[in-house]
Amino acid sequence: SKSITFPDGDWKLYVVNVKGFDTWVQMLGALAFGLGTAVLSGYLLTRLLKKQLQLHYVVTTQANKLIVTESKYKKIFDHAAIGIARVDSITGTILEVNEYLCNFLGYSESELFAKKIKSVIYPDDLGEDRILFKQLLSGQIRQFNKVKRYVNKNGEVIWGNVIITPLWDEGEEPTNHIVIIEDVTKRKEEEQILIDSQKRLQSLINTIDGIVWEGDLKSYKCTFVSEKVKDILGYSVKQWKSIPTFWVDHLHPDDRPRMIAYIKNITANSKQHEAEYRMMASDGSIVWVRDMVTVIAEPDQPIKLRGIMLDITSRVEADYALTQSFELVTEQNKRLLNFSYIVSHNLRSHSSNILGISTLIETAKTEEDRNEMIVLLKKVAQNLNETLLNLNNIVNIQTSLDVVVEPLNLSDYIKNTLTSQNAQILAKEATIINKVDESIFVNYNRAYLDSILLNLISNALRYSHPDRKPVISLTCFLEKDKLVLRVSDNGVGIDLNKHGDKMFGIYQTFNGNADARGFGLFISKNQIEAMGGKIEVESNIDKG
Repeated sequence: SKSITFPDGDWKLYVVNVKGFDTWVQMLGALAFGLGTAVLSGYLLTRLLKKQLQLHYVVTTQANKLIVTESKYKKIFDHAAIGIARVDSITGTILEVNEYLCNFLGYSESELFAKKIKSVIYPDDLGEDRILFKQLLSGQIRQFNKVKRYVNKNGEVIWGNVIITPLWDEGEEPTNHIVIIEDVTKRKEEEQILIDSQKRLQSLINTIDGIVWEGDLKSYKCTFVSEKVKDILGYSVKQWKSIPTFWVDHLHPDDRPRMIAYIKNITANSKQHEAEYRMMASDGSIVWVRDMVTVIAEPDQPIKLRGIMLDITSRVEADYALTQSFELVTEQNKRLLNFSYIVSHNLRSHSSNILGISTLIETAKTEEDRNEMIVLLKKVAQNLNETLLNLNNIVNIQTSLDVVVEPLNLSDYIKNTLTSQNAQILAKEATIINKVDESIFVNYNRAYLDSILLNLISNALRYSHPDRKPVISLTCFLEKDKLVLRVSDNGVGIDLNKHGDKMFGIYQTFNGNADARGFGLFISKNQIEAMGGKIEVESNIDKG
């Protein structure tokens, strides 16, 4: 090879001699490499173009789907049967709104875009709404739902059931939120009508002069009680309903077993029931009620009872007073008949004696006989005077309306009576056992109490047994809320089968005692009954 150097440049030219065959080999190698490179480039280009076409297809398909989805969303959004709005969570500006919400609020779309969401909310509901929205912005809650009021374009209050949901993910800054509103104005109006109806019904029930109630047959628990329970029994509705056994617990103890048995006998086949019983009021007083009960039996439901309790206390008291008055009149009639019999019998007896003695005086043959008849006439007159005095005492006891009653110490009066009978007690060597407590007081008339104690103790001494010394015991105890004074002795006793019905009759004597007048027990009985009490006797012959 040879080289030639060019003086005008910094380079050399080399001339090399080669063989012809080697040249073709090099040319073919270069040609093969170029052809391979072209084929590979074509293949890769084809793959690249194919991938681009596929990607374009996918993008086009997804874009079409997105367009379809957006179209569907738009149709749903615009034509949904519920109000939907997209709101800027920071400014409160309404960004998007559907036709339903526009109709609900009465504004056009453009009018709503110019408003903030709070401007259409009823002012009184804004406070609670702010609290909930602050919790939504801070991430404390992810959604809230409430029924609240809105104000439409005409200024009318309308009701909406609202659901508010954020459009940002947890941890992100707040952007927009969706407001979904269901028009519940009609429902609220219907609810208000129902509430007003219930209030009218409640008011009507509470004006009924009785306790309206509803309860369960098995448990006795009341599920409803009207406010009238406060006026009649003094309990609140809350008190009554809070305790399942309230009704049973406040029945009068004497009526409770009967009423529990009465409730147990109620069945679904017997529809109507009535009962009268007593209940204990909150102040401890007793209230009589007439309970009219209806059995409510519905398929697949527990048997219920509905009723109304009427306060019949006044009627019961009036009936009792009428019964007492009737018994009093009956007793007075008996006394009047007895009194008329006494007057008729005794006065007729005395008048007959006077007439007979007067006739004897007129026909007397000697002065001595006349004087003897005059003495008899005086004795009859004295007996007549004594009878009139006794009858006057009876009238005074039975007709006196101004008897003075005051608290008297029973023990003191017994001691006074024993003192007055001290001579008889010593003469008969009687033993007196006074067990009456010194703290006992009785509301009584002084004269009546003196007379009654004197009659009872003197009779115990007078009718003592001849074969034993008298033992007289006095005790006082409480029986059925009444004080009972018992005077017992070991005297001769009396045959009650023979004389029991005459024990307290006037001028009734049974043991042949010369001092007996048959008037003391009669007076004592009248005095005791005049004070509202009663007297009874228990006796056995030779026992006392």
